[in-house]
Amino acid sequence: MVDQDLQQLLASVIANPDADKPRQDYAEHLRSMGQIDRAKFIDLQLEIEQRERGEDEDGLLRILQSEAHEITQTHGKEFSSKEIPQEIRGRIGYNRGFIEIVGVTFPQLISYGSEIVRYAPVRHLVIEPSNDSSVTSNFDLPCLREIRSLDFSFGILNDVDVDELSNSNYLSELRWLSLANCQITENSLKSLANSEKLPQLQWVGLAGTRVDYNERVEYVEWNRRIISRYMLRKATEFETDINKKLKWLRLPSEAQTLRDIPPDRFTCGNDFQNYQKYL
Repeated sequence: MVDQDLQQLLASVIANPDADKPRQDYAEHLRSMGQIDRAKFIDLQLEIEQRERGEDEDGLLRILQSEAHEITQTHGKEFSSKEIPQEIRGRIGYNRGFIEIVGVTFPQLISYGSEIVRYAPVRHLVIEPSNDSSVTSNFDLPCLREIRSLDFSFGILNDVDVDELSNSNYLSELRWLSLANCQITENSLKSLANSEKLPQLQWVGLAGTRVDYNERVEYVEWNRRIISRYMLRKATEFETDINKKLKWLRLPSEAQTLRDIPPDRFTCGNDFQNYQKYL
């Protein structure tokens, strides 16, 4: 039997992904149903995020992280079985108590995309290689409406794909894009630069491509503090050629250490806090 109150609370979480209150209400309802571990996991991850932002005066952060990790090791499969299609259940990442990162192939995204975003506040996708060569990239998918980041660092896109991405009607919330290792040229950068459908785009990672024009930094090794920043000459020449200054080639203006810089690619957990700061 479906708990209508729980469904309504989940809908509120998905509709307000940046707010803590809907997640706290969801956890409280779970607790009233006897789902103590799931509720505790949400509470733990919410507190962990607050402490990672600098509110860890009593030094409990590592203890809380250990507790949350233990819960996922014991109950992770049980949690995910109710929140994500079986076919992709191994490639997920939790943040603030809910699945927010999912790794999928394009065939899986086409088949299960609507389910992925229906049962969890998924905002970050890692697009993985597929063995099905008959299915190519597809950005004409309504399930992409709330996606804030796309990671293509497996190198599966080319210029045609990036042009399709740039003209998608469903990526108006996209802020972070990794094209690392993709077989692209300046044509891809021009597609992105000329797009009117990516108003929120703040970063495009280009490491490992023929057009790695991202801003560079010099930093102190021991504390990773940035001491200088500069653009490559070929990057400034490209901007001159198209007569535009591209924000998404540059690092955040407030970046002072490497921790303030978005990684070229992120994994479920290891780099997520760095990445999250950039959104």
